[in-house]
Amino acid sequence: SSATTSALTGRALADHVLHRPATLDASLPGSVRRWEPEPFRFVGVNLMLRLAAAADRFEDRFDRPAPVVDRLLGHPTSHSSPSSEG
Repeated sequence: SSATTSALTGRALADHVLHRPATLDASLPGSVRRWEPEPFRFVGVNLMLRLAAAADRFEDRFDRPAPVVDRLLGHPTSHSSPSSEG
């Protein structure tokens, strides 16, 4: 059943992540030998897509660049005025 497969996979993954000796046979189908950072890629890509969409909505609403985009690109913030320098 899928519950059994999930439980076995979860135990194998926990052993691997915690650097414990494997309690299950390593020849199990789907056994984790080397953990890939795929969940982090997924989260990172989706975070950037949502950030871009939010910046687009901000720019459409206020007709100016989104502050978060300026910070990410290293542009000076809109709070600084040229007269305050020097």
